[in-house]
Amino acid sequence: MTQSREEKRFDFDTVAEIYDSAKHLIRPAERLVAVSNLTSGANVLDVACGTGWATLVAAKAVGTSGMVTGIDISPKMLGIARQKAAKAGILNANFLEGNAEALEFKEPNFDNVICASAIFFFRDAGRTLNDWNRVLKPGGSIAFNTYGQGFFHPVSEIFHNRMDQFEEKPSPRRQPRLADPDQCRDLLDNARLYKYKGYH
Repeated sequence: MTQSREEKRFDFDTVAEIYDSAKHLIRPAERLVAVSNLTSGANVLDVACGTGWATLVAAKAVGTSGMVTGIDISPKMLGIARQKAAKAGILNANFLEGNAEALEFKEPNFDNVICASAIFFFRDAGRTLNDWNRVLKPGGSIAFNTYGQGFFHPVSEIFHNRMDQFEEKPSPRRQPRLADPDQCRDLLDNARLYKYKGYH
């Protein structure tokens, strides 16, 4: 079952206030930025930035001569990200409400596109990657991360099985998660993004 954009926005707005308590998401965001090899002065797009974990780390990596733009579907999460940036004194991070699956940017202005722990939420990841590639400068890079097959087990199965007992429609748990490197490689090959480099 595929959620609408409005349903996704509602879901993420609902959890925005407690999202930063999910500490298991912070380290992957930091790791993603580290392996993306962002350079000083780079212009970076952080897709589905949430409360700005990867955005703010990336802003430090590119320095004051660079800029990081975080986009997300959730206004409440973006509000928290802006507060965190202000509190940290980070001036080279900008946060915009936007659709990660259909970017509104018209020109290829970005040196890097990053996406921390979110690509598996998109309805058509291949088409989405092509849209990200469209806004990259020549020689730019795309980096994303995901979780292994058993990362949330058995908690996720217990939760969704319980939800199925009380809901009229099945819980939306069967969404593919790109859970292994081969799946990620196939996705990039199909999107004609051939220079794949995997990290574990």
